[in-house]
Amino acid sequence: MKSLCNLGRYWLVLQFVALSVLFGLIIYLSLRSSPSMGELAWLPGPIADWADRNGDLRTLVPYALAATLWCWCLRCYYLHKPAVQMASEVRLCCGYLLGGFVLLVLLLGTELWQVFLPERHPALGDLFWGSVGIVGGLAVGGWRWSRLTKF
Repeated sequence: MKSLCNLGRYWLVLQFVALSVLFGLIIYLSLRSSPSMGELAWLPGPIADWADRNGDLRTLVPYALAATLWCWCLRCYYLHKPAVQMASEVRLCCGYLLGGFVLLVLLLGTELWQVFLPERHPALGDLFWGSVGIVGGLAVGGWRWSRLTKF
């Protein structure tokens, strides 16, 4: 993926747009009045069926993707900043932790907000699987992109 990071500023902007869309989808799908994914016309049937069969486990997937994409965005961002090369690995670790914290706040916020929705309820399983997704996504993203893009 080093070649993708070298595509320049437009590739970096595209990554941040994708991350923003993913955050928006997480918020939208978590705060819908109904937890059923089969009601979404734009979601492919097999994905909706899997999500409806695996209630709490489905929380893992978007948070793992968001955490992995967060790592990728940070690494590509720091590759384009030659002035911060010296402390870039430390900054990346802090950035990964910040990303994990932001995703954890998003997870907790959306779960707590479900208290106010009539057909929804917060679940410890969602918190557990979302946290596993965050930690797993940061681990995979940090390890994978660090092996592909060296400073």
